[in-house]
Amino acid sequence: MRVKVELEIEVTGDATEEFLQFELHYNGQCSGNNPFFDEDSESDYSVEQFYIEEI
Repeated sequence: MRVKVELEIEVTGDATEEFLQFELHYNGQCSGNNPFFDEDSESDYSVEQFYIEEI
């Protein structure tokens, strides 16, 4: 089976796409100085829309 997945993600703070690629296992590495790794950072994300269809 093959599926197409579409996510709409709300990102806050000083974030980069690098962390989302890492978090979603699209990329196996992420810089240690990425704002998402700093607990005091205001960077966060939430999935607002999730859509999947079989192709």
